[in-house]
Amino acid sequence: MSLGEWWIEDRWTTTHADGEIGEMRHECVVLERAICELCNEIREKLPSWELAENYEGDYHWFVEDLNNTESEDYWQSMLDAGIEYKTIDRALNMNQDHRIVGMRDYGWTAVRGFNLDAWSLTRKQIKDIGEALLDIADELGVSIADQEFNIETFCNHRRFTAKPMDMLDGNIRSNLSPIGAI
Repeated sequence: MSLGEWWIEDRWTTTHADGEIGEMRHECVVLERAICELCNEIREKLPSWELAENYEGDYHWFVEDLNNTESEDYWQSMLDAGIEYKTIDRALNMNQDHRIVGMRDYGWTAVRGFNLDAWSLTRKQIKDIGEALLDIADELGVSIADQEFNIETFCNHRRFTAKPMDMLDGNIRSNLSPIGAI
């Protein structure tokens, strides 16, 4: 049995990301976080815009609210108010892969069955991932202690393999060749 799709934010926080059974996919989970962050910044720095309280990942309602602001160039207005470009870009730039944003900007790990995608890995992250995987398996009622996981780091396109019990010790095995190498 596969674990399905999840985001591992840290040891204690995992989010189901399998849109086929009603929840949001990986991209939508990240977009919802980015919208919430931007809304919080707007409420703090541009309270006159009076945005709706909760968009629940609904990008279209969020953009409609922004288009109803008094500012014609709301990007520039947000920048002038002191909101960081990266915060605005994560929520409004739909020409990017939000899975990458989740890995790169938030440090999350995507679980897709027995495949893991991360931006980069530290020994602490590896341990946290191992613990989170065991928690997910426990929640699903499956045993994965001896299951080999394929891990890819997107910052350098390296591949690794490890079992969750090895990850608890911070150990993974490198497959040595970057993606695309012969």
